[in-house]
Amino acid sequence: MVWHRRAPLRLSHFPVEVTPATSVSFHDGFLDPRPEGTHLAIDISAPEGTWVRAAVGGTVLRRWVSGRGPVPGVGWTDRGGYIATLLDAEGYVHYYAHMLDEPRLRPGQLIRAGERIGQVSNTGRHGPMHLHYQVWPVGQDRDEEVAELTFHMRFAPAVNPYDELRRLAGTMGASLGRGVQFHATTCAEGPTLASPGA
Repeated sequence: MVWHRRAPLRLSHFPVEVTPATSVSFHDGFLDPRPEGTHLAIDISAPEGTWVRAAVGGTVLRRWVSGRGPVPGVGWTDRGGYIATLLDAEGYVHYYAHMLDEPRLRPGQLIRAGERIGQVSNTGRHGPMHLHYQVWPVGQDRDEEVAELTFHMRFAPAVNPYDELRRLAGTMGASLGRGVQFHATTCAEGPTLASPGA
């Protein structure tokens, strides 16, 4: 599979489970300066133990490469704490970091959109409870790596998922400003979080 024309990023589910009792907040922190470099992700604040859900369906990677070297597709890293990394059908890699415990996922496992994959915490980095959510395009002409779910070179530059997160939050009744803080006004049972037409 070669992605010569990548479809725009489209998420199916908000990556944190939101209920009327759970306060969730995020803002467009993509490109914020950080001591270790530019922040190329969105941090979603939520109470420790809040479920993390797959924003899209995908497959758990075996291994990939960051600017600091090899990274497991699921497991522990010093910076990310407990992580999971999924490849979707459109050629995007979705990275979920700082989770509470090691995700009960295995490399090569197929994950449905909305499936629970972990819980919010702050492992790997001390600070507020949050999910670090990052998205990269794989890049072109990497069929062998895709087939093996093992990447030997870095992905293409990260894309900002903020607009998609904001869209999904709006479907759950969030008041949308620069910073989004909300409780869901509706909460569907099972893997679907967003209420249609809200």
